[in-house]
Amino acid sequence: MNKLLALMDKVETSGTFSVGGTLPSIPPGLKVKGVGHVALPLLEQQAKALIKFSQQSPFGYGEETIHDTNVRKSWQIAAEDFELTNPQWEEALREAVAQIGKQLGLDDCKIEFEQYKLLIYEEGGLFAAHRDTEKIPNMFATLVVNLPSEHEGGELIVSHGGQSHRYSFADSDGFHPAFAAFYADCYHEVKPVTSGYRINLIYNLSIVDRARKPLLSEQSKVIEDIGRAIQKWKQESSENPILIYLLEHSYTEQNISLSNLKHGDFAKASVLLNAAEQNGCQAFLCLATYYRTSYGETAYYGRYSSRYDLDEDDFEEYDVDEEEVYAHSFVSAAGEKIDVKKLRLDEDDLLAKTPLREGPGRGYSISEATGNEGATKDLWYHRGAIIIWPKDREFDLVTRMDLDYGLHVLKTSLQKQNLADDGYRQKIIQLADHLLENLPSYRKDEISKEIMLIGEIALLKKFLRKQMNQYSLSQVDDQIVRRIVERFGWQHFEEDISAYLTPQRGALGWLNALLLAGVSLSGAGQSIMTRWVNELWQPSLAYGLTKEAVANLVQMVSLLKIETLTDEIIAFLSGQEQKEFLTATYGPALVSSLKALKGRDYDQIIMKKFSEDVRQRIKVDFPAPPEPPKDWSREGRLNCGCEFCTEVNKFLPDPERSEISFYKTLKRNLLHIEAKVEESQVELDIEIRHAPPKFEGTCRKNQSRYDSKRKLFDSAQQIVKELVA
Repeated sequence: MNKLLALMDKVETSGTFSVGGTLPSIPPGLKVKGVGHVALPLLEQQAKALIKFSQQSPFGYGEETIHDTNVRKSWQIAAEDFELTNPQWEEALREAVAQIGKQLGLDDCKIEFEQYKLLIYEEGGLFAAHRDTEKIPNMFATLVVNLPSEHEGGELIVSHGGQSHRYSFADSDGFHPAFAAFYADCYHEVKPVTSGYRINLIYNLSIVDRARKPLLSEQSKVIEDIGRAIQKWKQESSENPILIYLLEHSYTEQNISLSNLKHGDFAKASVLLNAAEQNGCQAFLCLATYYRTSYGETAYYGRYSSRYDLDEDDFEEYDVDEEEVYAHSFVSAAGEKIDVKKLRLDEDDLLAKTPLREGPGRGYSISEATGNEGATKDLWYHRGAIIIWPKDREFDLVTRMDLDYGLHVLKTSLQKQNLADDGYRQKIIQLADHLLENLPSYRKDEISKEIMLIGEIALLKKFLRKQMNQYSLSQVDDQIVRRIVERFGWQHFEEDISAYLTPQRGALGWLNALLLAGVSLSGAGQSIMTRWVNELWQPSLAYGLTKEAVANLVQMVSLLKIETLTDEIIAFLSGQEQKEFLTATYGPALVSSLKALKGRDYDQIIMKKFSEDVRQRIKVDFPAPPEPPKDWSREGRLNCGCEFCTEVNKFLPDPERSEISFYKTLKRNLLHIEAKVEESQVELDIEIRHAPPKFEGTCRKNQSRYDSKRKLFDSAQQIVKELVA
């Protein structure tokens, strides 16, 4: 593809990566909080006053902001702590910024500027080589305005693509502010100030109102030539028909878009995207990244050091742990973000004038050894790129690509073309099958709509099997299953679903949810669901006789109108003799069932049978409210003959005494009483207190048995009231 690379160099571009010059001799009217108006050229006395009210400038290290005067030595004042009071200054700056944009190759958009900070460099001030972060949306460059101040040194050096521009503000005449503007991904440094004070206004520059594409008519000849080169590449490419052309600048995931491209990248990307589209190719703007993790040892191993002092010279690499090249952050020419997490690439296939690992976008981080872990180094390069592949081979390629892009292709393909074309339909089915096989279990639902739209029974069956293999039935989406079986026929899926309907999987609950997921049920669905209920209700209740299980069964029998099963279920439930089952399980299950069935087509006679059974049992088991205790005598005794338990057993039937106490005894004796009270379930509360040097305790009679009976009675009456309502 050397031919294509040479043709891309013929794309007409303008501008450079950095520019400099002077502004009109207009004072900005600088006024700083705590200092007042600042005279220019800057006087030494005011320079010292500014420093007094400044903060030491930090720099970014990974995700942290730190201070290290070996890396950056300057003073800063935040934008909110100073103002530029001369209105003519902003007018002059706006005109200058417009010209700066054109010089940087951005003559097709409007450039906005935002006041960021004021910097003061005194003698020894410096800033090591670094790149700026993008601090505002669509930020593409930094503008440095040097205000008149006598100083020596402090040259600004901006580097990109093997070239460097040097700006010396010390050479200014003392009356005209000088400036330098450069793209944010350019490495730049401030050399040490050798004398005096260097004072700079810093602005963030951003792109607004930019057309998505440049005027391509002027590039028609090169577009045609590039198109022929693409056609030749399509014919020759075989196993890996993916082409990646690297742009000149690096970008962030947040700001990667056609309208935010810098310098000549905008024209080149637009031309290549246009040529690819015209020649039957899919093309996206993206980021190409080289990433490597290695381990080794730092120069400070075993001795105290600040980890922020570490640079690459301090790291001795032993071996590479991980290394990869990949494309990500896909964006269409129209600005649509394509959800591709990572598409692995072969570095040898990257088409670039400057190789990925020799260009901009370089970064690294080093972590010192901790415990048994050795020191590690992460190294990366990010670069803007255009990625291209033939549209007619997309279905073949997508099975080797990022699953998220596969989802994107599946969804967009179903929207664009009719599935009546059998060849096209088979490709869609193969792609959907690939996604079913490889998507994580928790993401299978993301393609349910597409699977149903395709309507291939084998694919639908596989989808349901995948769902049920990964989850317990309670987590399988009953809404999706209901739509599938009703739309495509229960008979196709009966066997697969039956295989997972076991009591241990919560079959009753899931079947009831499936039943409630729709309004009407087809005849086939009615028959199959009825058979499932007949087969599963007894083992399900035997596995867990809970309120939820009973409610699910009652609702299904009523909705499916299975009259023949009603009496058998009632007989089974009536065989549960515990009163608590009636008030905590059976009764509440009927109450909740009536609420769930409200507004639905169910057999009311069946529900009346269940309700009447509960009401009759309540009438027999709870004929009247329990009588409260008339005195302090209590039933029961402790199953122990020790002196302490003997005293308690004498105390329990005594109608006159409500409590008994034990003094100056060991704690284990009181704990023994407490254990026997719990074991015998007598109506006593035990309080143990520390009374140095020993312990004391008090046993107080309660009416827990009455309270329990009263609670059961009240619960039963409430159930009757709700069933009648």
